[in-house]
This record gives sequence, structure tokens and C-alpha cells, in this order.
Amino acid sequence: MLLEAEGYEVLRLTTWSLQLGPLSALVSAQNRLGMEPSALFKTLKRTGDTSLGGQAFVLLTSALLVPFTTAAEAAAAVFRRGGVLRVYARPIGHPAAQADNGG
Repeated sequence: MLLEAEGYEVLRLTTWSLQLGPLSALVSAQNRLGMEPSALFKTLKRTGDTSLGGQAFVLLTSALLVPFTTAAEAAAAVFRRGGVLRVYARPIGHPAAQADNGG
């Protein structure tokens, strides 16, 4: 692994993030369905389609897709293929690393 080659000890690696994973999957699904890129963010920030119908469409499709995108992201994370990569590491020479190894 690149971090180990650079002198870091990998403590933990996960691919699940409840805050970011399902939201990213939702936006990607909407983009793939042909909606305006990042339509949800633009609607929430009120920089996209400001018509009531356009905003309602984005919010309705978001509400309908959330269960599917959350389930898909959770399943991907089970197989270590989630959309968010979190790596917890520390330098190999770090004092806490030496204490853990009895040194």
C-alpha cells in the first residue's frame, strides 16, 4: 500500500460514510438519469431551476431514490467498494506506535 511505502502504519480502512456515501450515490444516480448535474445541490442552494415545478421534481426524485441509493452504498461498503475511502494511519516512528508494540 502507498501509505506503508511512505512510512505510515495503516490502522483502519473503511469504505462507509453515512454522511457522504448515500448522498454521493444519490447525486450520481440523478446525474445518470439525465437530470441537470448536481441538481439536488443547486436546488438546495437555490442556484438551479427556481420554478416550483423544477424544485418539486428534484426533491421528489431525491425522496424516491434515497432508499435505493442508501441500500446500494451500504451493500458496496460490505464488499469494501463503497464510494468513500477513509484511512486511519500514523507514522511508523510515532511514539504511540512504539508503545503499542511494547517498545
